[in-house]
This record gives sequence, C-alpha cells and structure tokens, in this order.
Amino acid sequence: MLRQNEQLRRRFGATLRVGAFRWDIKEDRTTYRAFLRAVKEQLPEYDMPDLSDVDIAFRMHYASYGLIGYTMKIIRGAARIARSQVVFGACMVGTSR
Repeated sequence: MLRQNEQLRRRFGATLRVGAFRWDIKEDRTTYRAFLRAVKEQLPEYDMPDLSDVDIAFRMHYASYGLIGYTMKIIRGAARIARSQVVFGACMVGTSR
C-alpha cells in the first residue's frame, strides 16, 4: 500500500525491516527475550507470567517463528481474551444474588 501511495508513504518515517529471530543464535535469543520483557513492561494492567522467562520465550518463539508481527498477534489475542474474561466476570458479579 505504501509503495503505491506516495502521499501516504510520506506520512511515515523510515521503514525498519526486522527478520525472524533465530533461537539457535544466542544474540538473537537474548534480543527476542529483551523484546518480550519490554512488551510485558508496557502491559502492567495484566497479570501475566514473565514473557522473557526462557521456557515461555521459547514457546512464544516457536509459536511465532521468531517473527515480531506474529508474536504481537499472540500477545494481543491473549490481552483480548483477558479483557473479555474481566468484563464477563464483572457482569457475573453484578448479577449474582
């Protein structure tokens, strides 16, 4: 879309392309875990496990192929589920007698 629309392309800064992080490369693994830690810090309202824990980070990496876009889709999906459960729980509390 940005390639085809010059006016829209000018509204955005430089494009940064990030490839997949590889779990077998220590530097990539460390960077991916740091990214997960930073994401968790931006979501303090959610009670979630330490995403940068080696086991959880490996599972996130496996599920997302090490791609940031897929990783964020997983995290956003989990946040959406958490929000709906909180809303549902609040509705149930309000209706129980």
